[in-house]
Amino acid sequence: MSYFIYKNLAELNALDRPSAVRAFEACCGSIRWAEAMADARPFKTVEHFLCEGEELWFSLPSVDQLEAYGRNAELADVASGTDKHTGESLAAIADLYQEKFGFRLIVNTSRRAPDEVLAIAAARFRNSAETELRLAAEEQARAIQNRLSELLET
Repeated sequence: MSYFIYKNLAELNALDRPSAVRAFEACCGSIRWAEAMADARPFKTVEHFLCEGEELWFSLPSVDQLEAYGRNAELADVASGTDKHTGESLAAIADLYQEKFGFRLIVNTSRRAPDEVLAIAAARFRNSAETELRLAAEEQARAIQNRLSELLET
């Protein structure tokens, strides 16, 4: 498996810039982040690749992070794959959250049961806007790391 990961990293390094931007945009909805990742190539190691992704994410201004939040579909994906009541509850909390904070609820759903996501979403609704901006950035960073890893494994 390791061979394929490094082979894919080499192929990612070799992509033309527009193709690389598209590949990275699939990992994070921020165009500025995707362009910065494309420009940060070549990545020498997988660790360098993942660290760069995280550093670039946290260096973005909030307007670019908010752009990514608007394109994040993980919560919707979880809601569609759950029982009707849990899915409706998640959708309702997500709608109230967006109304309160002005951006979509960001919850990294990988390896989390729908009921756990629902509990996290309900608890986060009670936070301040400042706390939510920080938590959303941290959740998005985890999602980006997962997606970058998946990019190397495909």
